[in-house]
Amino acid sequence: MKNIILILCLLGQALWLQAQTLELKQWHMINTLDVSDPDAQVSTVAYGVDQ
Repeated sequence: MKNIILILCLLGQALWLQAQTLELKQWHMINTLDVSDPDAQVSTVAYGVDQ
């Protein structure tokens, strides 16, 4: 039982870390894109979901 809890904790931590790095990547990409271009914004979101 303890093993299952440990695995869940590690998984949660890994997912959280991945979410953090994704957020940073997206934020950086959005900052480097022309915000007035809707297509660019859409592709940024798609890229974030894809990774």
